[in-house]
Formats: sequence, structure tokens, C-alpha cells
Amino acid sequence: MSAPGFLWTDAAIAAALGVPAPGAVRCTSVSTDTREIKPGALFVALKGERFDAHEFLAQAKERGAVAAVVRTRTPPTPGLPYFIVPDTLVALGKLARARRRALPAGAPVIAVTGSSGKTSTKEMLRAALGSRWRVHATSGNLNNLIGVPLTILGAPADTEALVIEAGASLPGEVAKLRDIIEPTIGVVTSVGWAHVEGFGSFAGVLREKLSLLEGVPLAVVGTDPAYLPGEARVRTRTISAGRSPEADVRPDAVDLDAAGHVQLRWQGAEVTMPAVGFHQADNAMLALAVAREAGVDPRQAVPALAGGHAAAARRHHGDRRQLQRQSCVAARRARIRGLVCRPGVAAARGRGGDDVGAGSGECQIALGRGARNRGAASHARRGGRRFRSGVRARTQPPRDPPVDGGGRGGARSQAGGGAAGG
Repeated sequence: MSAPGFLWTDAAIAAALGVPAPGAVRCTSVSTDTREIKPGALFVALKGERFDAHEFLAQAKERGAVAAVVRTRTPPTPGLPYFIVPDTLVALGKLARARRRALPAGAPVIAVTGSSGKTSTKEMLRAALGSRWRVHATSGNLNNLIGVPLTILGAPADTEALVIEAGASLPGEVAKLRDIIEPTIGVVTSVGWAHVEGFGSFAGVLREKLSLLEGVPLAVVGTDPAYLPGEARVRTRTISAGRSPEADVRPDAVDLDAAGHVQLRWQGAEVTMPAVGFHQADNAMLALAVAREAGVDPRQAVPALAGGHAAAARRHHGDRRQLQRQSCVAARRARIRGLVCRPGVAAARGRGGDDVGAGSGECQIALGRGARNRGAASHARRGGRRFRSGVRARTQPPRDPPVDGGGRGGARSQAGGGAAGG
């Protein structure tokens, strides 16, 4: 919902949607939910599998809507002017794109996707960029074709930078989100096997994530898998960041304190972050590389990470790489309640053990009481998601870029769709 202070005129709405205006209208917010409408709102009537907001237009008017965006052939609602469009979901995206274009010239607009680490990286970006800019960022998991537009439309009038998380549940969604966000910098945190069953191949996941970068001036990407930066460079100017020796932007030093919090030094500045686990240093370097490219002095950006939210909502469940690829010594030092460190035991995340973690050659960590002392075979017997879907569990990306029949880059191209829920 658009914050008070950003005014939508009938001319601005009509221009964004490419349709005639129904008359003089001034809207102070945009809403898709009649339960949250504020007086002066523009109501966008969406239709889903289980609902149709066109049935609630009268209620929207009663609760303060002054105009509505509706599909063709919608019966009139007395006193509620309509902007008539073929598809109201597409219209919501167009309104969001118009709001994005209303930002000050040169405003950093960052889009973040990846198989893991999106939310942590987004929160670190919010903190690092916030040391210079007034930042509006995604809250919660509003990272789909409804949530992303609503996030952008919720930007206060004085917003100077956007940080938007982009997920996907269907092939092609990341590209649609990219076209709404129009990022100045695209971030791909990593590409892995998470939710690959929805798209049939790792190549499909890779292609979907990299679609965020098409036409974007700059990409900042992680190094998991190692060929991710090379695949990104096929598409645009790219900076890689992380702990890998091959990364373009690396920390000068990184360690964990006794509680497992990341201690990081870069460009003469130091910080102890609230985030837990060495993998969070990779996310931090992505955020710091973006901040530097956006004009933030590292001496401001690095200390700002101490105040980052560090994806508090996921801290107890762990993101998909939490504490993987760390040594047993580091895990013991972290002393995090509920972790078990056993070489050769596959990592599982959350109560149901939804994800299988790193390879058997590394220290494996089980997160959560339901995952304690549980191996991959046990996970399969208990009906973990990957096994239920009939897709064999994988733990590491292919060593080489997957070869697929279509897409960019000839033999190195990736075809096949997107990463579900990623």
C-alpha cells in the first residue's frame, strides 16, 4: 500500500496503465485488500484461484476507495470510477513501475534473487545503503508478482533507494519482476538445487535466476557455483563477491566470535554483525560490493551492518545454506542451541528437515529439533519434500555449467524455467 505523501492523479494513473481516465481522481494510496483500504485509496481488484476482488467493489468504496482498477466488462459500482484494463495483475505491476520511475534521478534500485541468502542479503543491503540513502525494502516474503508491486507502491514519497527481493514459483517470473523493478543493480546470491523439482533441471534454476540480469547495467553475484560469475558476465558487467579467492570483492579478514556472529574487516573498517555463520560473510560482501557501487563509502557501509536485521524472521530456522560448509571447530565455537555437528550426516533444515545440506566430505550440521541426528536416508523415509516430489536430492551444483538445448551462450546456455519459491 502506498504510504501517505505520494499522490496519484488521474492523469498519472491513466498514463501508467495506458487507458483513459474516468474523470478527476486523486489517490493517496494503492490497495488490493478491502480489509486494509484507507480513505483516498485506489483499489486494484485482483482475481485469484480462490477469490475475485471484483465481488467486493462496493465494500472497497464504503471503506474509502475513490477509484478502482478493474477488468473489462465489470458491472458499474455507483460512485466508484473505474480504470478498465484487460488484466488487473499486469496493471498492478505497471503502477509499481510508474512509482519506481518517480524516484529521484540516479536512485539506486537493487533487485535480489538467488536460491539461498536472498533475505539476509536484502537486510544487509538495507543497512549498508541506509548509511547514506533513505531506503525502502521488501518486508517479509513479499517477493512475487503481487508482493513486489505492493512493496514498490508502499515506498514513501521521500524514498531515495529501493531494495527489492525477487522470487519465483513459475518459469519466467523473475523476468517479469525485473521488468517491474527496473533495477540499476541486479544481485544473484547463489544458484542451487532448492526447489529444482518444480522445473526439472538445475539448468532451469540457473537460467531463471540469471534472467534478473538481462538489460541491467551491473550485476553483483556470489561464487556458488564457481561458474556463476562467468555466466553472469555473458549478460552484463559483473562483479563477484564473497570469501572465495576468485571473488572480485573479498573481506580482508573474517571470523566468528564466541556466539557465532560474523566479525568482518574490509577496506579499513570492521564490524561484528548480528548474523550467525561464516556463510553470512558471503552475503555481507555482496551487500558491501553493491553499496560501494551505489556510492556508499565502505567506512560507512561496513559499520552499518552491525545494525542490520540479519533476517531475524529466519534466524531460528536457518536459510538454505546456514552454517553449511563450516568446519566442526567453527560450529562448536558458535555454541548455538539446537545444532548438532556430525561428520557424514546430511544437514536438514527446520522441523520437517526440508533441505538436504552440504556434501559428506564436509562437517554437516542439523538445524532444529526435528532434524537432530537425522541423515539423508532418514529424511527420505520421513517424506522430505525433494523425495516426495520424485526428484533425487542433490547437495551441490554441477561442477561445470549445465548444457541445455536453448537460451544464451550456445553450449553454455541454460534452458528450462525458474526456481520455485526461490
